Amino acid sequence: GDEQLRGLISEYSGELLALLEQVEDASDPRGEFLVTTLVIDVAPREAVVGSDVRLWGNLTDSSGVGLASQSVSVFVDNDLAGSVVTGESGSFEFNLTLPYVYKDYVVVSAMYLGEVGADVVYLPCPSNDVDVKLLYDTPVVSVALPRVVYHGKEFDVVGKKLPM
Repeated sequence: GDEQLRGLISEYSGELLALLEQVEDASDPRGEFLVTTLVIDVAPREAVVGSDVRLWGNLTDSSGVGLASQSVSVFVDNDLAGSVVTGESGSFEFNLTLPYVYKDYVVVSAMYLGEVGADVVYLPCPSNDVDVKLLYDTPVVSVALPRVVYHGKEFDVVGKKLPM
């Protein structure tokens, strides 16, 4: 029971450690793998549906150096809204048109898909999420019906849009 299980764990732990040493000793022909970081922000954080907001951000490697000429995809509620290329310092700006959806907010995010260079591999990374509150008019209608309606006779319905 327990003794056999401990034996198996010990045996496989030794094999895993040996494999790990082999992986660490192997040199990758593609070069160094670098973790990347993508940070975005949006202004304003409250906007009318269908209006434009400004998105900006920065793409850096693990040492904080900006990554130039890299493509970043922008999403609204996980739907692709467009893409932008980073400048020399890894920064970028994007004019984002908010969709015509009638809910409290949308989630804006971005994604860097990574790049394989001659001597380095930049790993993909998602950005932080930014909530943008959506503003829109909710129409309110008042309808007045007659108290009595007779079969076969016409009647009037009166309505008006009330202030919000």
